[in-house]
Amino acid sequence: MAIIVREHHQLSHDSIKSKLKPVEQTLKSKSIQLNWISDQEASLGGSVNGKLKLESQAVELRIESNFMIKLYGEKKLEDLIRSELKKHLV
Repeated sequence: MAIIVREHHQLSHDSIKSKLKPVEQTLKSKSIQLNWISDQEASLGGSVNGKLKLESQAVELRIESNFMIKLYGEKKLEDLIRSELKKHLV
């Protein structure tokens, strides 16, 4: 089971990373850690597996965790991530 959220943006690469700080804090409150492995990619740790990718015109977050998806509900977790990305990628 996986959740994939992809949000488009019109921001510079440097701007995206700074705008993702509040999103990172929200994920952390749900026991999801971002571990940056490159300038454009973070692995997800904590209670999930997955990736966050920064692209020139989009951010994609993929969560693979049956436990977290069952705990929060697939739709609820997807909606939370999507709303956080939309709110901060402006």
